[in-house]
Amino acid sequence: MDEQFSAPLDPNRWYIDDTTYGSGNVEEHWYDPDNVVISGGTMKLIAKHETKTGSSGAAPAMSFVSADGVNHASPRTGLPAGSRAYTSGLIDTRNAGIPTYFPLFSKFEMRATIPHGQGLLPAFWLRRKGGASWAEVDIMEYFFNYRPGETKTSLHFPNSIGTNASQQRKFFETPTSGSSGFHTWSMEIRPALENANPLKDPVIFMAKLDGVQSSYYKLTNEQTIRDLHMIDRTTGVAPAAGKSQVWDLAINLAVGGKWVGCPDQQLGFLPIPNRCSRSQALPSGDATTCDMTGLYFANFPATMEVDYVKVWDLGY
Repeated sequence: MDEQFSAPLDPNRWYIDDTTYGSGNVEEHWYDPDNVVISGGTMKLIAKHETKTGSSGAAPAMSFVSADGVNHASPRTGLPAGSRAYTSGLIDTRNAGIPTYFPLFSKFEMRATIPHGQGLLPAFWLRRKGGASWAEVDIMEYFFNYRPGETKTSLHFPNSIGTNASQQRKFFETPTSGSSGFHTWSMEIRPALENANPLKDPVIFMAKLDGVQSSYYKLTNEQTIRDLHMIDRTTGVAPAAGKSQVWDLAINLAVGGKWVGCPDQQLGFLPIPNRCSRSQALPSGDATTCDMTGLYFANFPATMEVDYVKVWDLGY
């Protein structure tokens, strides 16, 4: 794939989501196709502070009550069914007219600007094709309220290695309200050994930021390796021709939720888990005691601008 965003998105390659993505992570947006704009050779995912309403099935009710049973986001109690307080954009290849998946051993790259500010969560990520198991590769996520100016690469696998197999951060720029520069994030997934045995040999995940290595992980769990190769757990049968199409690709700009804080609540505070964002600890007293150093709220509309997305089949 070499997507330069020089023309309207091909519906056979990309799907422009119209969804709230359920109520995962208690995010406050509704992904609206109108918030995905192709112009001037780039794609803009635009987050807006506006209410969108629809069916209760599309937008389940959400509660802001934390695990201790208290609504720390008071006076807000959550969002009613059928309504969201913000809109934004998400595109993916899984739901395209011709669902597109990429080989396990591939390189994925995006050049983009990402906005700064509490309440925003831009991401460039991979999801494993459906099966007996799952996996997610977050090539780039930005939790501004946790580490301003640092993006994070995360690997999420099931089985004995746990949900968060690896999480590594890298500085990309000094935050400036309302502006950011273009940067390049990539992930290369390849075998650790030549002539690798797909039943057990390790898989390497290596991320780069602006061409410099930013994270490295060697997957050695044999069941997870078999799952990534799409080997059926019951029959032991591998995909035809021995070449598994594993990953779909998604790009989005989320608003609010458990991990990035509310865009219109207490700065430096995560009300759902009830902890300070920078220290990841309970507030000392009330939420106004959380460390707010270097933090500020996101400005709306906020834009994630994508110059290109490229995928290379590494040919193993």
